[in-house]
Amino acid sequence: AIVGAFGSVLSCFLILVSMSPGFQDLTAILLLVILFFAILRPIQKKLTEKIEIDGKKIDIGKLILSPTRTYAPVMKKIFEIHKKNIHGLIHCSGGGQTKVLNFIDNLHIIKDNLFSAPPLFRLIQAESGTDWKEMYKVFNMGHRMEIYTSEQNANEIISISKSFNVDAKIIGRVESSDQKKITIKSEFGEFYF
Repeated sequence: AIVGAFGSVLSCFLILVSMSPGFQDLTAILLLVILFFAILRPIQKKLTEKIEIDGKKIDIGKLILSPTRTYAPVMKKIFEIHKKNIHGLIHCSGGGQTKVLNFIDNLHIIKDNLFSAPPLFRLIQAESGTDWKEMYKVFNMGHRMEIYTSEQNANEIISISKSFNVDAKIIGRVESSDQKKITIKSEFGEFYF
């Protein structure tokens, strides 16, 4: 558990390695297509319909099926240099941005510098009408991997990630608390879990 790894440290920093705006496997993709485009609402968009992303038009189906880059080479390099400096790792798929709650006690995770939500998740929200708080609870929102480390190690870890053309940045911090909780400050509001 992350709790033991933090020991008596009252504040540490959190960095996020953002690997891809896509989903992790075909099962999740199929679930997305079935749930959001067929069951919950009448079909509003066709998978062949084009939407604009970064000035380019792309089929919705291609967006959903875009491959996810593996972050194994990035993590291998990070472990080679910083294994002893990592206090915790969270793979945010299968629990979204609140997954860390399963692994902490008496800590407050504050995520207040997140990356912008990728177009795929904006599309899911718009088509499903799902509340943004629920989106952060269920989906990774484009943030797949969190590395819990000190601020002094964060910049070197970020540099390693960027050397693989994978964007990364400090997205928040961890503070001691009398209970486990998460605060997410995003472009869509502030959410408490």
